[in-house]
Amino acid sequence: MKKLRIALIGCGRISACYANAFPKLSDIAEFVCAIDTDIEKARAFAAPFGAAYGTGFEDLQEKGIDVVHLCLPHYLHAPMAVRALQAGMHVLTEKPVAITLQDADLMKAAETASGKKLGVIFQTRYEKGVQQLRQMIGEGRFGRILSARSYLTWSRPYSYYEGSDWKGTWDKEGGGVLIDQAIHSIDRIRYMLDSDVEWIDGSVHNHYHDKIFVEDTAEAAIRFKNGCIYSLFACNSYAADAPIYLEF
Repeated sequence: MKKLRIALIGCGRISACYANAFPKLSDIAEFVCAIDTDIEKARAFAAPFGAAYGTGFEDLQEKGIDVVHLCLPHYLHAPMAVRALQAGMHVLTEKPVAITLQDADLMKAAETASGKKLGVIFQTRYEKGVQQLRQMIGEGRFGRILSARSYLTWSRPYSYYEGSDWKGTWDKEGGGVLIDQAIHSIDRIRYMLDSDVEWIDGSVHNHYHDKIFVEDTAEAAIRFKNGCIYSLFACNSYAADAPIYLEF
């Protein structure tokens, strides 16, 4: 079987997860090239694989890339995914899919036109407990689910945002605690319920982080088409990363 030729764009903090995962896929995939605007980061990531590296998308040309993994600031997901799809590559991007619905629609349109696949990383839905609950709920083991709730109270001090030109901004990160931390809680609730959303009513606030522009607190009531009402609360101004609480 021909191995997939894979590349990674963005060799920052989250790329360490990929450096650990790629060797485990060596029977089906070959890592070919690392890209980062910081050439030293790209070189460091590529070195253990004996792979090529560069600073721009053009460095992927003529390398026969089948799949590109995007580990980029949120605002770059859409333009880079569209470019890769149009170049004939499958794309797997870190969450969120994009920072606006319009950008997500452009990505979906590019996927359809290219005939390639676009995926978004939501790894927590594959945890064993989540998989088991999804199956049990789907089988009706608990009867009809009336309500669900999730609580996320984490800590994101100013040091988390310092040194970044995109964290804590609307135009580049696309939001705060919802799009960056609570997004996985929301995904798990929806995934386990296996139902689309009917309506949402909520609010966002910045109660604590006076040096950033996005929300540090959010609450919402969300009704799913199966009738379940989901109560959501999230904040990143707590003193520590407390365990996430999900309940049905």
